[in-house]
Amino acid sequence: MEIPGIADIVRKIDVESHAEMQVQTMKSVIPALLGLALFLSVLSCQRAEDSLKLGFVGPLSGHWADLGVAGRNGALLAIEKINSSGGIKGRMLELVVRDDRNDPVTVKAVDNELIRSGVAAIIGHMTSSAAETALPIVNKARIVMLSPTVSSTDFNGIDDYFLRINPANQGVARKLSELIATGTPIRRVAAICDLSNRSNTESYLTGFRTDFENRGGKVVNVTTFNHPGEPHFFELASKLLQQKPEGILILASALDTALLAQQIRKQDKMVPLFTTGWSASEDLISNGGSAVEGIRFFQTFNQNDTGTAYTAFKESYRKRFGVTPSFAALNAYECILVISEAVAVNDDLAKLKETILAKGSFRGVQAEFAIDRYGDTVRKPFLMTIKDGRFIQITPDRNPGS
Repeated sequence: MEIPGIADIVRKIDVESHAEMQVQTMKSVIPALLGLALFLSVLSCQRAEDSLKLGFVGPLSGHWADLGVAGRNGALLAIEKINSSGGIKGRMLELVVRDDRNDPVTVKAVDNELIRSGVAAIIGHMTSSAAETALPIVNKARIVMLSPTVSSTDFNGIDDYFLRINPANQGVARKLSELIATGTPIRRVAAICDLSNRSNTESYLTGFRTDFENRGGKVVNVTTFNHPGEPHFFELASKLLQQKPEGILILASALDTALLAQQIRKQDKMVPLFTTGWSASEDLISNGGSAVEGIRFFQTFNQNDTGTAYTAFKESYRKRFGVTPSFAALNAYECILVISEAVAVNDDLAKLKETILAKGSFRGVQAEFAIDRYGDTVRKPFLMTIKDGRFIQITPDRNPGS
C-alpha cells in the first residue's frame, strides 16, 4: 500500500476546506437571495397598488366606435406621456378600458365594474345618451366622470359628479344659426335628428331653431330616425327635400351623416349641408367622399392649428396610432391632463371633484379653458368645412350657401 506524501495530504485538506467553504457560502447566499426575491415581489406589488387607476368608457364597437376608439387612444397617449416623465408625484397611471357599446344595459354594467375595480375617476362617456344612464351611478358612488365629448344642455348647471370639457351645444347651435341667417340668403332649413342620441340632437335643434326663427328664418321640416335598426337613408333624404329647403342640418354620427349626405346628393346636387362637431371625424370623410365636400359646422377643435403643442400632439398620435387625431382624441387627452393637474395639486382622491372645480382654469393643447362650479365649460368654436378631403377652418364672412 502506497503511503501518501505530505503534498497529497495538503491537497486533500485544501479540497475539503474549499468544499466546506462553498457549502457555508451557499447557506448564507440562498437566504439572502430568497430575501431579495421577496423584497422585489413586495415592492412590485406595492408599486401596482400605488398606481393611479383611471377608467375609460366609450363605444369601442358598433355604430359609434369612431368616437370611443379615438377617445381611448387620446387617453392612452396622455397616460404614456405622463408615465414616461415619472408619473404624478412618482405614481404611475393605469388606464382601465371598457366598451359601453352605447347600450344602456352595458353602460350600467361597465360603470359599476370600473367603480368596483377602484378607479379614481372615469373618462367618458362619449355620447349624451350614455351619460344620462351613467349619471345616477357615478353620483351615488361619488366618483368623478369627466366626459371628453358630451355636449347636451341637459347637463348644464347641475352640481353633481359629471364634469365635461366639451361645451354645451346650444351656444354652438346659435353660432350656426347666426351664420346662416346673417351671412347667407338661406331662410328655409330642413333638419334631421338621430333620436338614439336624443339628449344631444334635440338640445342642439332647440337652440338652433329658436335662434334661427327669431332671426326671421324657418325650420320647415324635422325628420327623425333611431338606431338600432338600419335607417333607409334614401327615403329619409327624400323626406328632407319634400319642402324644398334652402339648406339641410344633419344631427347625426359621422357615419350616418356621410350616408345621408350621399343620398341627399343623389337627389339634390346643390342644397347646402350643415352638421355638428359630433360628426367631425375621419369617418365622415372616408364614408362621405365627394358628398360631404363643402359641409359646414362649428366645433371647438381646430384641425389646422399650427401651434407647437398641437403639432407635437398630432405627430405623437399619428406615430402611435397611424391616423390623424379627431376632436374626441384631443379632448380625451386633455381629460387626462385635467385629472393629472388636479392630483398634482391635491392627491386626496376623495376631493378630486372639489380640486378640479377649485382650480377652474386649465391649459389645453390648443387653448386655455375653464371648468365652472357646475363642471361645465366654455370654449371658442371654429367654423370648419371639408375641402379636397380635408377638414379646414374657414372665416365666418364666407357664404356657406355659395
